[in-house]
Amino acid sequence: DPDFLDVNPLKILVEKQQNFSESDKEILFSEAVRVMNEIITIHKKLQDNGQIEVITTPYAHPILPLIIDSTLAGVGNPSTDLPTKFSFPQDAVAHLEKSVEIYKEQYGKAPRGLWPGEGSVAQMMVPFVIKAGYEWMATGEPVLAKSLGINSFTRDAKETVKEADLLYRPYYVKNQSGDKLAVFFRDGNFSDKIGFTYSGLSGAGAAKDLITRLENVRQQLKNDGSVGPHIVTIVVDGENAWEYYENDGKEFFHSLYQALSESKTIKTITPSNYLEKFPEQREIEDLFPGAWFSPNYDTWIGEAEENQAWEYLRQTRDILAKYDISKVRKASDRDIALAQDY
Repeated sequence: DPDFLDVNPLKILVEKQQNFSESDKEILFSEAVRVMNEIITIHKKLQDNGQIEVITTPYAHPILPLIIDSTLAGVGNPSTDLPTKFSFPQDAVAHLEKSVEIYKEQYGKAPRGLWPGEGSVAQMMVPFVIKAGYEWMATGEPVLAKSLGINSFTRDAKETVKEADLLYRPYYVKNQSGDKLAVFFRDGNFSDKIGFTYSGLSGAGAAKDLITRLENVRQQLKNDGSVGPHIVTIVVDGENAWEYYENDGKEFFHSLYQALSESKTIKTITPSNYLEKFPEQREIEDLFPGAWFSPNYDTWIGEAEENQAWEYLRQTRDILAKYDISKVRKASDRDIALAQDY
């Protein structure tokens, strides 16, 4: 980050530019470790202050619905070639339980929000997420469109979503007992602007464009007479975009946060805080199986090499099952747990 490079001891290395020594490397490595050690501490402080909400993902970032039942891939793409069915729901439980355990260790309380790996969701996973204690999760607009029975959301010449009242709100999904889990759906266009387009603009120009687009959404909702307050969900791969921005996106962030702070019409809010303020929301009967950018799982299953990998995984998991389920084969609890983790 530019802020770290602008102060010593890293500033000296930046000014040196070349002919670095082994001792210079040690400075660089120690500073990298120092910064990494502060990451969770800083985020915990911001969360405790109510400025942000930190969420997590299932333990090893799996495509969770496919772990529960790989044949779900045939719903979004009926013509896809699928491997022999993989179905180990207990592993989905383990991923979710482990994610809660690690979060509690780091943040001193249970997580409320979940980002499923790649925003991959399905109605079948809802009971597992609720049982783990999560109150909400997030995915993308293609899943919402299919869940509502429309093919996709449409946009006008300004790229404003015409079905704004449908997209800009969370929905509840339920387990068989009627317990609710809220789901937020990202606006893919907003997210991709930040992730791929705005790096080509000045930071101030990009921030101005984003605010304008948010105001266009507000105007669309107003024109429709929609009852709010509505919420715009933006989800971005946080590690990808900033190296393409000038100065790591510093001007963009500062300009955007200043504009949001000064806005009389747009308010920032955490998802959990939004649900506390506005608990009455619409419901979805059947959450369509898909990911944050597509109403299917084609990226992870269906091609020959992917199916071969799923087949190897299934065979390996079947062997492990002889130890951890039927107890036909004997092994120590430690060894079974280690194999499970791998």
